[in-house]
Amino acid sequence: LNAALPAILEARRGSSGAGVARAERLLAKLLDRAGDDAGAARATDRALVAAKHDPRQLAATVLDAVARAYVARDLAGARRAAKHAVGANLRDDEIVYAGLWLRLLEKELGKEADGTATALLGSIEQGAGWPGRLAAWSSGKLSDQELANQARTPSQRTESAFYRALARKAAGDAAGAEGGLREVVAAKTVDLMEAQIARDLLAGNDRRLPNPTPDVR
Repeated sequence: LNAALPAILEARRGSSGAGVARAERLLAKLLDRAGDDAGAARATDRALVAAKHDPRQLAATVLDAVARAYVARDLAGARRAAKHAVGANLRDDEIVYAGLWLRLLEKELGKEADGTATALLGSIEQGAGWPGRLAAWSSGKLSDQELANQARTPSQRTESAFYRALARKAAGDAAGAEGGLREVVAAKTVDLMEAQIARDLLAGNDRRLPNPTPDVR
């Protein structure tokens, strides 16, 4: 924390556009780990503004923000971030995850959908590639077993296990969800956001750093 925070703030001061978005996105991650939810939200909002003309940075910021909101059960934050992806020039393999996490969070919290997840997932041509299969599963057009059967690569198999675990979590099957999340964490796939979300969900409050951070505006 002590080493990373000054470096990120210096990068933010010396950057513009996509560089600012990247620095603010990293700052949001750091503040989230430190338990500064308000600071992380401010950094995320700044990143979204800075990234609005850079689709790749916008996608990365939206996905980070919705994933973080899912772990924190922050429905308002998830919706606020996901709305930035609606109508943006993002790829199906970016849009689908923001839509999935938001839809699953709405189901878990028992809240009526506001249409954002439907707009994102409905923009994906269902049946076209893995994002289409995930979108079809989220809409009930593929069963859990059908999704598992259509996973071809190790990453797809890990993602299938992850989303089936989150579906169990949304249905109130805590034990089944935990078993599925542990399967994801143990999988030999790397750099999947699903694996990090699974670790965070299993860790609970222990994912937070023990020391508070200075106020960052």
